[in-house]
Amino acid sequence: MKRLLRRKKFQKLSFSKKREFIEKIALISRNLHNSGINHRDYYLCHFHVDKDMDVNKSIYLIDLHRAQLRSSVPARWASKDIGGLIHSAMGFDLSEKDFYRFMRTYLECSIKESLQAHSAFLKTTRNRAFRMFMNPLLKEINIKDEERESSNSDYITGKGEGRRWIAKKQFFNEGLSEVISNPDKFMSKGEEVKFEAGNHVVGLDLANHSIFIKKFQIKGVFHYLRKFFSPTRAITAWKATHWLNAAGIKTINALAVIETYDSFTTRESYLITLKQSGERLDQMKITESLEKLIPNKMGALIKRLSWIGFNHGDAKGSNFFFDKNSLIVSDLDACKRRYFQVILANKLARIRKEF
Repeated sequence: MKRLLRRKKFQKLSFSKKREFIEKIALISRNLHNSGINHRDYYLCHFHVDKDMDVNKSIYLIDLHRAQLRSSVPARWASKDIGGLIHSAMGFDLSEKDFYRFMRTYLECSIKESLQAHSAFLKTTRNRAFRMFMNPLLKEINIKDEERESSNSDYITGKGEGRRWIAKKQFFNEGLSEVISNPDKFMSKGEEVKFEAGNHVVGLDLANHSIFIKKFQIKGVFHYLRKFFSPTRAITAWKATHWLNAAGIKTINALAVIETYDSFTTRESYLITLKQSGERLDQMKITESLEKLIPNKMGALIKRLSWIGFNHGDAKGSNFFFDKNSLIVSDLDACKRRYFQVILANKLARIRKEF
C-alpha cells in the first residue's frame, strides 16, 4: 500500500474508490482489535493490495509475528496500532476528512460522536502519529548532527571556526552555499526590511531565488546568559516550520540556519527563508468573502496547532500571508511547544481573540 502511495496511484483514484479503500482498512483494523489482536507493527507497508488498486479485490495483512492475542485489546495498545498506521500515511496528501472517515468506520460511530465519546483515544492516537513522524525528522534537521547520510538526506550540514550551519540540499546546490559562507557580506548587498534591537532582516535576489536573511543578535548580558539554557531563535523557527508543516499548516519555506558560537554558548544566528508570495494579512483589503474566510482559516490553524501542542508566540497580522486563499504562517522564532494543556489553551485563545 505504501509503495502505491509513493507512486501516487492511490491519490489518483476517484473519491468513491478512495473512500472504499479507507473504509476497508478501517474495517480490518476494527475486526483485528475486536478479536483481541494488536499487531505492534501496524503500518501501511504491511497491507498488500492489488497493484492496480482494484478496490473489489482482497487486502492482505502481513508480518503478524509480533502480534499479541488477548481476550480484548487494551486501549493503549489499540492507540499504538492506529497511531502507527496514521504515522505511516503522513506525507501522502491524505486529508483530515480521510482521517475522520477512517475513525468513523473504526470506532463504528458518527464523526460527532467520535469527537465527543472517543476524544481521549483520538488525542493519544494523533500524538503518537506525530511523535513517530517527527522523531526521525528532528534528528535529520539537527544542526549539530555531523554523521548524516549525505546521499540520502534532504539536508546538508557544515562546520567552520566558531560557526555551524544546516541547509536544504536542493537550495544549497542552487546558489545558497555562497550566502551561507558569508551571510553578513550578502546582507550588506540586500534591501533592508527591518532593523531593530535583536534582529535585522534583509531581502535579497539570487540567480534562482529571492530570499530573506534574518539575523538574530545578542541584545545584552542577560540575553547572552539566556542562551546557555535555550536554543537560538533561528533554530526555534527552523524546528517550528517542520512541526507545523507536519500538521498540515503552511509556513514560509525555511532554507537554512547558521549559528555562531564561542567557547561557552551560541551567539548570533541567521535564518534564511524564501520570499513569500501573496499579501500580508495586515495589508489586505478585506472583502465580504474574506471576512468569512479569514476566521475559518484562523480556526483551522488553531485546531492544528492544538494537535501538536504549539502556539505561535507572536500572532499578529504582519506575521501571516494570504496566497491563493491559503493562510501562510511566518515569523516562527517564538513558536514553541507547550506541554501544559492549560497554558496552551490560553495562548491559543489569544490568537482566536486577536482575529
